[in-house]
Amino acid sequence: MATNNTRIHEDVYKQAKIDFVSNLKGGSKYELILLFAVAPMCVLFHRMVGSKLTGRVDNVYIKFMIEFSYMVIPAILVMTLTEFTIPIYAFMLLSSLFVWYTNTQGKIDKQTETRIVAALSGSRKSFLDEYRAFMMMMTCVAILAVDFQFFPRRFAKTQILLRNQIS
Repeated sequence: MATNNTRIHEDVYKQAKIDFVSNLKGGSKYELILLFAVAPMCVLFHRMVGSKLTGRVDNVYIKFMIEFSYMVIPAILVMTLTEFTIPIYAFMLLSSLFVWYTNTQGKIDKQTETRIVAALSGSRKSFLDEYRAFMMMMTCVAILAVDFQFFPRRFAKTQILLRNQIS
């Protein structure tokens, strides 16, 4: 009798596993755009807020933790807690604007303007490198997290639409 019960539990487990990975529809394109907007938001947040903190710290490990908290943790939160995406973006944007305004009083000096124009007109665009690195980091996190229940199933690999975060 114990072997029959074990067989039933194995069948139920096997069916649950199949249901977990089957019939995935993916997210909407607007949801994916909102999800991938975390990259420029994190870079802006780090450049405005994080650079003020990391510039004062000499310890490499503390700098790493500060940059990790400004770059990776918001991306993980946006991927897993999708209902908080807009509040996370609002916090990052408003705190970046606040720091920028308190440091510059709303004005851009000539040196900063020259540096921005030189960065945009150069042959190597650093923002593209940052975006590629962010997408690779988000893909790696999604691949590792997709097997756990907390990861939204609509971001998992789909079988039909191919509109998801992992692809």
